[in-house]
Amino acid sequence: MRRRIVSFTFWAGAFLCVALPFAVGVRGLWASDPVPNVVGVWDGFYQEEGSGAAPGLVRSEITQQDRRRIAGNGLLLDPEGRVPFNAYNYTATVTGNDFITGTGRAATGQQLVFQADLETFAGVKGDAGVLYPQFHFVPARGQPSRVGSTLLRPFPDANGPDIAGIGVGIIRSDIDPSFRGGLAVQISPRDRGAFPGQIVFMPESDMHPTWQLRATTSDAGHFVMIAQGRTGKLVANGAAFPAEGGGSSTSVWGLYRLLRTDGQLDFGSYNFNIARPIQ
Repeated sequence: MRRRIVSFTFWAGAFLCVALPFAVGVRGLWASDPVPNVVGVWDGFYQEEGSGAAPGLVRSEITQQDRRRIAGNGLLLDPEGRVPFNAYNYTATVTGNDFITGTGRAATGQQLVFQADLETFAGVKGDAGVLYPQFHFVPARGQPSRVGSTLLRPFPDANGPDIAGIGVGIIRSDIDPSFRGGLAVQISPRDRGAFPGQIVFMPESDMHPTWQLRATTSDAGHFVMIAQGRTGKLVANGAAFPAEGGGSSTSVWGLYRLLRTDGQLDFGSYNFNIARPIQ
């Protein structure tokens, strides 16, 4: 079977019972999985390996799929989303165990080779997905550059909770006592189907700076978010519930999985309340 997340309970069990490297190490267990549909917008974040720089933005799309063969393109931008760093086109193959491998070419002339793990989340009208590509840009001369990224495809559902707004909450690691405390979120209206925004971990520090996020909600209130900062990247799965009686607040809660840039893996829980929607 695919690693298809069909319920919040499943994710909870996976978080509590399985401690595997971040989105890797499980491919190859199911060789006869059906082919997932991966066509759509895949936006998120990237960080060049070993750079220590703030993550940049990725705007990408898988435009074609014929069974296991896919084609797509992407654009790497600076953290403000203004200055292009590189652009690329590629073709790839989706294996039967939610793993993608492909080749392509960058606008700078570099050859592109990449591998990516895929994780899917069931919605009412279709799946959301998180993709974890590791890009290798190989120039004709010189050393190749390695770029890790985390991409989100939003739910296609049209009536998911609107989580745009400003809110506060808490985050608690199940492993690292230093990674717990308050958090503040600012989430903007939908852009290319998903909600962009920022998380500030409090108290803010070099270890816990501001992170960028993208999130999506399904018609049934399923919430999926990716976030990335200088020190790591995070995937959150949970639920979003608007206030009863037509109130302006929305409660969001669930579990997260975090991979730090030093290779440490962390799990825990979070919740926050969006109290002031952005008009």
